[in-house]
Amino acid sequence: MPITLDGQRAAKIYVRTASKTDSAETKQSVDKIFDSMAASDGNPKLSAQEAHAVEKALTLVDQSSRERLGIYDAPEAEAISAGIDAMLAEGFSPNEAVRLINSLAVDPNNLSRVLLGLGGLDFSDNKSFLLLPLSCLVEHLDKREIFSFLCAIAKLNAEDGGGTAVYAAVRELLSAQIDPDKIINLCQRIFESTRDVPADKKYKLFNSFVRFSHLPAGTSIDDYTDCLIEVAILIKSNTNIPYIFVEYAMEKGCSKSEILRALKQIASLGLPQNDEEAVFRGLVDFYFNSKSGVSLANIVNNIIKIYQTAGLNDHILLALSCFPAGTGMSLDDYTDCLIQAPGITGSDPWYAYEFVAHLNEAGFTKNQIIQDLKETSQVINILYSAEKDEIWQFMSSIKFKNNPGLTVDDCLSVYSQFYWVARYNQRFGFWASSKLLNAGISVKEIEDIWGAIRSLSPVQGTLTATISDASGRVTSTETSTYPVIAVSIDLLSELANRIEQGETLASIKSEYELLKMLSISWPNRFSREVRSELVQNRQNNQADGRPLAILIYPKHDFPQDPQKPGEYTSGGVYAFTRENDIFQDLIQRGYRVMYYEAGNEAEFYASLRDGSRAQRASLLIVAGHGTIDSVQLGNDYFNEEQVLDLSDTVELRRNKVPDTLAAGGAVLLFSCSTGEGKESGQNIANLLRKIFPQAASIAAPTVPTHPEELIFNEQGRVTGVKYSVGPDQVYESLPIPR
Repeated sequence: MPITLDGQRAAKIYVRTASKTDSAETKQSVDKIFDSMAASDGNPKLSAQEAHAVEKALTLVDQSSRERLGIYDAPEAEAISAGIDAMLAEGFSPNEAVRLINSLAVDPNNLSRVLLGLGGLDFSDNKSFLLLPLSCLVEHLDKREIFSFLCAIAKLNAEDGGGTAVYAAVRELLSAQIDPDKIINLCQRIFESTRDVPADKKYKLFNSFVRFSHLPAGTSIDDYTDCLIEVAILIKSNTNIPYIFVEYAMEKGCSKSEILRALKQIASLGLPQNDEEAVFRGLVDFYFNSKSGVSLANIVNNIIKIYQTAGLNDHILLALSCFPAGTGMSLDDYTDCLIQAPGITGSDPWYAYEFVAHLNEAGFTKNQIIQDLKETSQVINILYSAEKDEIWQFMSSIKFKNNPGLTVDDCLSVYSQFYWVARYNQRFGFWASSKLLNAGISVKEIEDIWGAIRSLSPVQGTLTATISDASGRVTSTETSTYPVIAVSIDLLSELANRIEQGETLASIKSEYELLKMLSISWPNRFSREVRSELVQNRQNNQADGRPLAILIYPKHDFPQDPQKPGEYTSGGVYAFTRENDIFQDLIQRGYRVMYYEAGNEAEFYASLRDGSRAQRASLLIVAGHGTIDSVQLGNDYFNEEQVLDLSDTVELRRNKVPDTLAAGGAVLLFSCSTGEGKESGQNIANLLRKIFPQAASIAAPTVPTHPEELIFNEQGRVTGVKYSVGPDQVYESLPIPR
């Protein structure tokens, strides 16, 4: 901040002092000291007395004083200024800081002696280490020692290497109570031994000392140093991983000789640098995760075996670290199984490795695991050769985990049932099937329940499976239909949870069969509680004093962009599966709700007749993807029988549709754009006004949208609907005055 001066005398002293600085950088440092002095008594203005004290103390601006103090260039002067700032931040008063700077010729303490001992060595990172914050030393040093540290930095002449890492290492070794003279000798030995090692590896070597104090008590600093030097000399990798390996091995209690032997053994392979890094990563992962107690030599030998037999694969190395203790299988046998997996499964075999781990945990022998790998791979090649990873994921998630009696064919039979669900959403397909199997549901029962789900849900498309023999030659193809995936996923999720909560498969299956009988293909359009009410109303279609609401929804639906109603998108939301609140509100307000799904005109007319059999409706809701002149019910827009359109006036009257609505009832269209053009438009809303002259109102949107909530009057009766668009884009057709 700018210096604020108190009086002309203070200004003269400030200008005189500033004029002696030899660079803009030095002037900024001097300004900081003036500013700190002014702030020391809470008065932001620098007095003449304060300015004089600073001028007297700052003899370092004279070149002769710099030489006397061993300060030769601007970066070192900046470092002294940075040191003053650090001391002020740690509680020194400005006077104390200036006095210490003015008396640099003091005897160095332990820390500065260590640093002075390193002064003749070659290391530096462009002197950025001179700006090392001193606050990190406070826990180990008193104020005078901090000052001596500044002194040592000022005299240090270092040109090549990693200074910051050296200082961090020195600080940690001092905190571990290593003798200062030993630290000097250790650093000198490192620099002597690694004279030809690149600076970045030397930097990583010193950086590794930061964690020395975390190693087990009694760890020899000399042994640790020997291992780190060996890494720097032998290993190509420029990452920290080999140094981390040394640390972990020391934590596990490995001796220096064991670690050196492992380092030399890996170095002797002549691996490319990336492979070398992966091998060390495998060692680190194994040591960090494994509780097996396997010797370091055995682990190294197995990793080398993987590299030489199967080619390096990071997944194998990670899978190796999952080797569980106490299974009865040796690490050598486990490694043999892992090596088999990529050759058998092809592509990306990570899930096959999980499969191996699960079988190992279950106590299967090496030969049994390899046999299962072969059998599964053969069946996969015959079934769905393009989906290997998905099938292996499913297999590894259930096989023998809680069901040791399952066979390979059992697992693949279940997988084939949920195949399309797994493709659309793996989490639900695998999760649901695993829940069922782990709940003790048999493969035959799973096939039956899946058949019920498939038959309940409307058809979404066709599946063509290519059947190949073991050599990959196509032998035949099979074509079958598959259901709407969204319905299947919701039903599977619900099924798995209900089974887990103790419901029987038979009762759930009978409920699905009842839904099918009632022609309800989209049970995920409402909650289970609402569904129960709707089914009960359909089974007991009798007037009971409640007003009647008939809701007819389409059999066909497709996902839409939530932000752009009416626009199809494969990752969107099904348009008619988000209106559960509307059903709930009608039931809570006392309506007897009759819900139907129609895929064509005939089903639409039949639904209206059945719904109004006991009484006329006070509310009629017609839903379906719409345009100005159509409401789509089925999946074929160009099939006139699957679309309610303007040509259906005669059919609507012939099927006595006008008689289904009570006088003063309301008609709501949950169908995009069916009110376009409003009073003057040739639209569906005006068609229904002709059919239902007794309706109190007929509401329809004029643009693509969806309903958000119903509007009720004080008596709890529906008078309208709020769409996701504004009221100016809603057409409400009122009765024509007579």
